[in-house]
Amino acid sequence: MREDGRIARLLREGDRVGYRHLRFREGGAVTAAFRKLPIPVNEDVLQMAFSFCNPTDQFSRVLGRDISYSRLEHSGVYRIAVKVRHTLEETLAAGLDLLRERKKIPTWLVRLAETTIVLEANSRREKDGESLAAQAQ
Repeated sequence: MREDGRIARLLREGDRVGYRHLRFREGGAVTAAFRKLPIPVNEDVLQMAFSFCNPTDQFSRVLGRDISYSRLEHSGVYRIAVKVRHTLEETLAAGLDLLRERKKIPTWLVRLAETTIVLEANSRREKDGESLAAQAQ
């Protein structure tokens, strides 16, 4: 059962396109366009495409939507199909992972993802350490 109502709504409404903008603290952004896969399959599958904004460029939501929508409609390289996960964010992450495996995402995003994973792991350890210290007091 999915918690995310946005995914359920997209799967019900068929041709409707949804968008999600992901901005990074370190700079750069990704815009995703996604919709229900137009052919019937046994599982819930979203078709998605991405646009990427380099950290040195000015991010534009409108331009990101236009590029990702164009790729969703016409591009074979950046358009992928992903099985729906529990939340929209998990589904988008699976899509980006698939593009990374195909070597179709910019190098700045690959480096950022590696750095973010390390920072999140360190942050989790620090929070766990703080909560252990608070419990000890």
